[in-house]
Amino acid sequence: MPATKYGPAKQLPFELREHCGIYLEEQLYSQAFNFLNSLLVSGTSSSTPEHSVPVHVPTTQQLSLAATLVVHPSRTTRAAPAEGNRAANEALRLLRQVNTIVGPLNANFAAAFAFPSLSHGRLRTWRNSTNISDTLPSYPNDGDINTEIANTGSVWHRAEDFWHVVGWALNCSVAWKLRWQRWELWLDFMLTVLNDDFDERLEQAKQAENGHDAQDLLKESLILQNLLSCNNRTARRRVMRAIFADGDVRSLNEFKEVFKNETKERKPTETNTVDRKAKKLNIDEGEFADYIDDDDDDEDDEVAEGGNAQPSPDRPTTTADAGNRGSTTTIGSNSDDLEWSGNELINALDRLGGMASISHRQRLLALLSKVAETTPACFITLEDLLDLFTEFIRPLPTPLLSMFVSPPSHYLSNHVQASLNRTLLRPLLGLSDSGVDTTQLDQAHLENDYLPRKANSTTVSDNAKVSLLVEGLLRSLLNRGDLHLTMTLQRATEWGVEARRTCMDWDGRKRTTERRQEEEWSEMVLEMSAARITAVLDALNDGAMTPRGRESSSISEMTEFESAPSSAQEQRALIK
Repeated sequence: MPATKYGPAKQLPFELREHCGIYLEEQLYSQAFNFLNSLLVSGTSSSTPEHSVPVHVPTTQQLSLAATLVVHPSRTTRAAPAEGNRAANEALRLLRQVNTIVGPLNANFAAAFAFPSLSHGRLRTWRNSTNISDTLPSYPNDGDINTEIANTGSVWHRAEDFWHVVGWALNCSVAWKLRWQRWELWLDFMLTVLNDDFDERLEQAKQAENGHDAQDLLKESLILQNLLSCNNRTARRRVMRAIFADGDVRSLNEFKEVFKNETKERKPTETNTVDRKAKKLNIDEGEFADYIDDDDDDEDDEVAEGGNAQPSPDRPTTTADAGNRGSTTTIGSNSDDLEWSGNELINALDRLGGMASISHRQRLLALLSKVAETTPACFITLEDLLDLFTEFIRPLPTPLLSMFVSPPSHYLSNHVQASLNRTLLRPLLGLSDSGVDTTQLDQAHLENDYLPRKANSTTVSDNAKVSLLVEGLLRSLLNRGDLHLTMTLQRATEWGVEARRTCMDWDGRKRTTERRQEEEWSEMVLEMSAARITAVLDALNDGAMTPRGRESSSISEMTEFESAPSSAQEQRALIK
């Protein structure tokens, strides 16, 4: 086996499994997870860089239960005040420690985090795993936890598949903020595991002597197991709808809550318990004790804060104030009285749940692109995947689109990001649609085909999107070290910035408050993008022209620029 950054693992002895099983069946979760974590960490003290000692890891069902408890309402949003999120947090701490110390393969996460509804045959057992350094005799029903939450009540049984969970979690980021606090932690951990699992298998596949064995190893990865059923465009579009779930009615109907009555919160602690017990029934005096108290009706449960009744998941509202108290941003509405409170950019990003939610969406897209690049035979080609990406990214409002084409944190590889931006640019520039172009971008193409161009429409939004996409291409070349200051680069940049700034016009259609707000933001995005593009050239200029740049400025280019139109109007006419 090739060298790995993870330590070896071994099963828990029978006595320890039984001991933990008692804790878990008695719902003493904090004690159980602290005990398992102690066993895990204590085993690492005997290891040295030259000699790694196998450590005891939890069973697959214990890991599965831990992942469920991270988000289960009974241990999070509906937990007793005295308990709080302690058990859920201890479960998450254990899962992270296991992944860090022994890794996803040695921990057998592929079996622990499997959805039985998809396939029973894919589950790998300890006895069949080649990654376990030490095995013990098997026992009948070894390690079973006989509780509902560990079996039919687990997230793996309650959800249809992984993408159902993703869609519901991201819906919560928009419409159910309190639930998102827990689902964000769960999704962050799962994305880490999915990436670590796939990366470790890629390293092992590179060392495999037989190509067929390498392919089988990758097929057993967690991410590909969750993509097995996505063998047609309809199924793949469902994956994309999950990644871009936005909390509107359609999305909530497709990706429903995982746990029953999940969005209901615990009632406020009663402060007048003693007084209520002292009440007496005296109909003549109008004293009815507590027989007609409003909070006895489960259908009229109120949330812990704000006093607003939670909407039923089966009949979701379309406003962000469902589980998002204090926000006045309307989701999926074209109403003229749409309100924008606080920072407008933050409100715009809240349409997809805020920066944390958008970051998780970016990570999911990056993971899919990694799978398509490395194992196209097991999933789809990168060209087909980018075509699918553009279908869902192109309609986004300008502030949201910027998060995917020029993101603050880059999860997509430089090449994939550039290919995606070029694909999105084609319809905006009116270029012939010849499919997704995944060839390597060079400076000549950037100068001739993208930098000096404006949108083929005069709307502010389209020109802002073009500017963002061009900026992304410029940054891609800069990050690769392939951007050099030339006269053609300077002039193409100046023409493009001026053309996009002066040719735009306001949308002539009736403008609702939402559309007017988007146009105002698009104009601001356009100006900020133009400033950043200019800043890139200024940074190159500070280092003076490179030798390569001087060579690129040929006599023919000099002649072309000397005869270039001087007015903005002539420049726009030439570009057009």
